[in-house]
This record gives sequence, C-alpha cells and structure tokens, in this order.
Amino acid sequence: MPLVGRRLADDMTSGGHRSALRGAGIEFGEVREYVPGDDPRAVDPSVTARMGRLFVKRFVDERERTVICMLDVRSGMDVGFGTWSLRDAAVRLLACTAWSAVKGQDRVGLVTVGGEPLARPAFGKGASHFVRMMRAAIVARTLPSRAPFAVGFETVLRAAIRRSLVVLATDGRDLGEESRWRGISARHDLVVVRLRPPERDFPDLGAVRVTDGTAVATLGSDDPAWRTQHAEAWRREDAAFEAFVRRIGADGVTVDVPPTPAVDVLLRPLVDRFVSRRTEARA
Repeated sequence: MPLVGRRLADDMTSGGHRSALRGAGIEFGEVREYVPGDDPRAVDPSVTARMGRLFVKRFVDERERTVICMLDVRSGMDVGFGTWSLRDAAVRLLACTAWSAVKGQDRVGLVTVGGEPLARPAFGKGASHFVRMMRAAIVARTLPSRAPFAVGFETVLRAAIRRSLVVLATDGRDLGEESRWRGISARHDLVVVRLRPPERDFPDLGAVRVTDGTAVATLGSDDPAWRTQHAEAWRREDAAFEAFVRRIGADGVTVDVPPTPAVDVLLRPLVDRFVSRRTEARA
C-alpha cells in the first residue's frame, strides 16, 4: 500500500492502542459498590437486592477485537472508467482497514462474497498475516454471475463469538436478503462501504460506445435528456443505499473512486467515518 495510505491508516489508530475501529466496544469487568457519580444505568439489580445497598457493574475496554474484511468479488466490481476498477479500490480500502487492525494488535481476516469462497478464511495478527490476507484478496476469483452472499453471511456469523467489526466493500447493488444483514448487524458492528465509479459524473464526450463484456451500447453523453436521466438514476441509487443501511441497522459510507490513482482521496471518507466513530464512543 502506498505510504500515503499507511499515513491515513495510522490516523485510524492514533492515540495509542485504542483504535478507531473499536467503536464503543466494552466487556464486563466486575461488580463494585456504588459511589456518587456512577452512572445509575450501571446498577446491578440482582446484587443490589441481595446485598441491600447499591452495586454497579464495571465495564472495561476490550483489549482485542476481531476485524472482518468482506470483499465483494462479483462481476459488477470489475467496472469503472478510471485507472482503478471498483474491485481495485475495494482492495485498497480493506488494506487500510486491515493495516489499522494490525497496528492495534487486533485479529483480522478476509471473507470474499459473491465469488469463489476462500477455503478456510484465516484470522490472525501481524504484518505477515496482513500480506497473506491481501494477496488472497487480489487473487480471489470472480464467478460469471452475480452470486448470492449466502456463503459470506455464514462465514461471518461463524467467524467470531465476540462482537466484531465487519467492513464490507461493495458496489452497493443487489445485496440480498435484508434479514441476513440484520442478523450480522445485531451481532457485530457492520460498516457497509459503497463504492461509486467515476462515471457517476459522466463527462460530455458526445456519442460513447460502452460494453459490459457481453453487449455494446452507445451513450449520447451530450444529450441533455440522457444526462438528466443519468443523474436521476444515481440519485435514486444513492437514496436506496441510505435507506438500506438504515433498515439493517448498519453504518454506511459512500466512497467515490477517483478517475486517476489518488489513495488519499479514496480513503479519506472511510478514515473520517472511523475517526467520527471514535469521537462518538468517547462522548
């Protein structure tokens, strides 16, 4: 990953071991007697009733967390008029996330969805594991059709007993059954990163021939009516994605893939969101 990407990843772990990836994750520590200033919501009713005086539950920050990187490898991720396809951009985004986890001494692993599943997704720590994981992301095979996410769902649900961070990099289309996603977001912190290609802001190039690999079409990019329809289609897609992440209880981030290589531009929305999550957790 380029140095600028590492610098941005470092932003996600600034402040020592406490990583922006951790959100508000806490675990039970002990029960102790109430002292003025304690949060009344932390009162343990069973111990209080048994002892006859107020006791509160004490929670401590998690010292380790599992970060699950989900990579959409369906054929739709191979599109894009710029230097990077959506999949190229997704791999770079997940590399940033994984590197942040590595720096925070967290376990991290890769799950591919919509393509040929990894035989046994491995979760581990350290730079060597990070390299193996990203190599697997680069070489993961794409299936001809837009395959369902079923295998990926089951892998994620089995991957960690404790609450984990799940980061999905996808084009945001045809994401499948909402009930499956709600199941993941109920057990884990789910962040859906939706990648938009540069052609969302289509330049006026006159008649343009495009292909999806099987069919060829001509777009009248200089036609005002076509440009209006194109912009409206993207507005509908943006609204549909925002509504989807709200319904499943996830955190959604939309990232515009730059037409030319610019890692800082690509990663900044995701880094900003994680830093925001860290600020919210401390509030």
